[in-house]
Parts: sequence; C-alpha cells; structure tokens
Amino acid sequence: MSDTNETPEIRVEGSYTIDEFEAIWREINGSWDETKRITVVEFELHWPAPS
Repeated sequence: MSDTNETPEIRVEGSYTIDEFEAIWREINGSWDETKRITVVEFELHWPAPS
C-alpha cells in the first residue's frame, strides 16, 4: 500500500501516514497483506470511575 495520503483514521490512531503505519505493521508482524482488514479499537479511560 504505497499511498502517501493521510486519512483521519490513521492520524487519530497514531499520527502516522499510511506508509508509516505499514512500515510499523511490517516491523511488528513481519508482513503486510493489503487484502486483510485492520480494525482499530479506541478506548477512553475515565478516572475516577463514575459512581
């Protein structure tokens, strides 16, 4: 995936361009498969917990 365009989803997740995300993915997982779907889950911590 050699697209250098940035998308809001990637900027939100880690402030990476698509190419940077792909490079990091390859480093962690060893390969990149453009046919696979990647789902990003966002968590928000509320502390102290509401009562």
